Amino acid sequence: MKKNRIKKLCTLSLAAIFILTTFIPSQEVYAKGVTKKTVTIRVGQKKKIQLKQKNVKKIKVKSNKKSVATVKAVGKKSIQISGKKAGKAVITVKVTTKKKKVKTIQYKVTVKKKKISDKKKTSEDNTPKQPTTPPEQPVDVKAKYNYELKIMNSKDKNLYNNSKVVIYVKTNNPDPNSFKADCGTSRLVKKEDESGIFYTTEDEFQEIINVNVYDDVHYTGKNNAVAGGYLRTYTWDTPGTKNFTIQEKVGETWVSAASIKIQIHDAEQAETQWVQNVLAEVTNDTMTKDEKLEKVRGYVLENFGL
Repeated sequence: MKKNRIKKLCTLSLAAIFILTTFIPSQEVYAKGVTKKTVTIRVGQKKKIQLKQKNVKKIKVKSNKKSVATVKAVGKKSIQISGKKAGKAVITVKVTTKKKKVKTIQYKVTVKKKKISDKKKTSEDNTPKQPTTPPEQPVDVKAKYNYELKIMNSKDKNLYNNSKVVIYVKTNNPDPNSFKADCGTSRLVKKEDESGIFYTTEDEFQEIINVNVYDDVHYTGKNNAVAGGYLRTYTWDTPGTKNFTIQEKVGETWVSAASIKIQIHDAEQAETQWVQNVLAEVTNDTMTKDEKLEKVRGYVLENFGL
């Protein structure tokens, strides 16, 4: 709670100074001391880039213009950049190794318009790339155990992109290895083992976290086991309606056992709107810049106690 208050305070102060002073146009400023690369893709195209760092602990990615290009981490070894509309964007990738060393890579991305041939091909190709129900998978297979899903950290507040969503999986399944979470970013994969051919889903992010996230939660075992089930946390990098599904392995087939829709709000947009609401509440057009800044200062002291 204290961290959120300090973050709002800093955001409000910086935004107030920015809004209340003269705006001077400037070019994009890139961070110093980082590896810089360029990428050119077209609208609708996705480009996967393999990272060369070893012993990676975690990856953080960010796009300064999500309307032009978005980025997501694919496991701990690569990223995927997607072109949204023609323009330029800067993708920042921070790689943290197991020795806590951080390396920053920036990609200057240029997104070009679609080729006419690409548009024609898209309009002609209406065949799904992956079947939703493979012919080899029996349609009457059902989950053996019961599952209930509940979001734990959304009471009286919204959920935002780039923030952890905590989901309680209530189940009578004693084996945590026999079920998995599909966060809506998965793809259908055909596999084969000694028992034959079967289909399963693999999450592209590979970031369904199985660590003890909260100190005040009483964990009863491994795999984030708590009373009556398990905790699963996930972070979506883009806003929108997301599907979180639990799949259980029945024999050699993964089947859907429970599903929940999660509304993820735009964090940057919400933060900007909050700042604008505060400024509209405490200032008006008849005030000078000094008077406006004094009003903002008073609001900070009154609401944050600093």
